[in-house]
Amino acid sequence: MGLDASLVIPTYNKKEFLELTLTSLANQTYPLENFEVILVDDGSTDGTHDLFSETLIHFPFQMEYVKQENAGRAAARNVGILTAQGKNVIFIDDDQIVPPQFIENHLKLHQENRNLVVGGYRSHVFSFSPSAPEHQAILSYLRESSPIKEEPLDVTPGCPLIRAEDIYSDFNRVIRLSYGMDTNFERISRFYGENLKECFIPWIFFVTSNVSVAKSHLLEVGLFDENFTGWGGEDYELGYRLYQHGIEYQLCREAISYHQHHSRNFARSGESELLNYQYFWKKHPDIAIFLYWRKTYDGLSIQNYNDIVREAYQLTETKPDSHFLTDYKVLIQHDLETSGFDLARRQQYRQLPTLAEKRLQDKSYETAMKFALRYIHLNAHRADEQQRTLQTFPTPEQWGSYSHLNNVARCWWVVANVYDARGEHRKAEEARHQIVARYPYAQYWNDKDGFVKLAAVVKETENRARVAHGESQQQSNSQPSALRRIS
Repeated sequence: MGLDASLVIPTYNKKEFLELTLTSLANQTYPLENFEVILVDDGSTDGTHDLFSETLIHFPFQMEYVKQENAGRAAARNVGILTAQGKNVIFIDDDQIVPPQFIENHLKLHQENRNLVVGGYRSHVFSFSPSAPEHQAILSYLRESSPIKEEPLDVTPGCPLIRAEDIYSDFNRVIRLSYGMDTNFERISRFYGENLKECFIPWIFFVTSNVSVAKSHLLEVGLFDENFTGWGGEDYELGYRLYQHGIEYQLCREAISYHQHHSRNFARSGESELLNYQYFWKKHPDIAIFLYWRKTYDGLSIQNYNDIVREAYQLTETKPDSHFLTDYKVLIQHDLETSGFDLARRQQYRQLPTLAEKRLQDKSYETAMKFALRYIHLNAHRADEQQRTLQTFPTPEQWGSYSHLNNVARCWWVVANVYDARGEHRKAEEARHQIVARYPYAQYWNDKDGFVKLAAVVKETENRARVAHGESQQQSNSQPSALRRIS
């Protein structure tokens, strides 16, 4: 009769995370005999093979372990697809933890509609205590707001926070340690519903950390393109081909996965993402693909992105020689030629808030002001969009999910402090007002309080300043007029 599903997991040097991923799959409500796990070891050197040998005893589902030389994610997933015996393929990564109903919720939708891609929601979780101070602050917040009663939460760097037995006995522990739902899902489902009607860019939800589709559809469109190397793009490109092939898309809030936090080399991944994007566009010269780059790096909202793509598709059908489409082709070519330089600049700009704060501490006020204002100029529109999103979905517990909002507010805080240091207190007050009035959901962290609302800190600072100013004014008024004139 065959299996209902095959879970394809490529892995590379993530043994500790992978063990929790496999444990969560052993804890499924869906009958264990009706699905399999295809684990493709893409040249790991951290003892992953030893873990697989141990799982032959510990995990009750059918598993295929394939060891290969390092060939990249696309190649590894293709091996998994071709090995799979299930009717449906569910892709997850080697650093995900999934709830007990995960497989059941994916397959329920495929039973209702065979012509479907199901995109599961994504959140994040700390399975090991990290070393970065800002992440320690997140853990401090989690410890205080969602205490784990049976034991205190140890935030010692590298300490395990979730163990295999926790997944079996108390999955709520995973939920309590989670943070930062992927807001793209919330935004798009609000505008177009989870069935994505009137959405012309559903392929951006073909993300292989949590997505499923019938194996037959994958074979029809041609699997992953192995010309994508490094990080980024190969999943979107396959998702794009599935969409062009007529496969429908649906989001599933209940099929959520929790990505285990770990460090990543963003500079290196950014470079490979650029090269992959250029390849993606040359393979499919569609305005939707070009605009995805603009959406990601230039602050184009998902709603505007979708609206422009819809209009472009309509023009392609009715007026294929429209100057609008011609002009965009010229713009796209220019963007491809200059995007490498732009990407390098963007990577430098990400560091500006931190550099501004450091220069402020060093009392290098001119440089601090320069860095802060530069970041504000480049990212204020992104911060405004994130603030609007939070007003629609007020979820302040999602620390770190709104980086532009938080960083722009941090830079206004630097500007205010520079003005105070110069004695320009009215300008400092105006800068602080930007945070209170414009970015009330902005967060920042400190070693004492963890993550707190920056607007609240600003208000407290202003109140102290007013009290101090009032006391000073009162003392001044109590002096003899001659002394006041001398001072």
